[in-house]
Amino acid sequence: MSIDRARVIGIYKIPPNTSVSEFERKYEAMADAFVALPIARRNLVKHELSFATNACDDPLQTMKLPAQQGIVVVIAEAESHEKLMEYLNDPETQKITDTWRDEMGLAVEETSLTFHAKVITKLDK
Repeated sequence: MSIDRARVIGIYKIPPNTSVSEFERKYEAMADAFVALPIARRNLVKHELSFATNACDDPLQTMKLPAQQGIVVVIAEAESHEKLMEYLNDPETQKITDTWRDEMGLAVEETSLTFHAKVITKLDK
């Protein structure tokens, strides 16, 4: 078991009256804006989006796990907590976040989870 890297994870639901394709397009555009920032290129080692699909609904339901649609998981990862904090506290990062929240029309506190994660790698091939 090893503890490595610092990660912030956001899990966001599709807002009402938004199509899945529009939701994905807007999140990809937002991610492009984040990774274009000089602070992101200096401090982040990974920034990724994972959009929920229905490809595994049947086995998930067999395991009595709820299948989800209209969700994106956003991960930003840095080599250290300090580098991640510098990125998150950067005024340009915060400006993009504010713009994104307004454009998406999200009540973020009602439709999302965002948290810092301690990463413990158990298997890495």
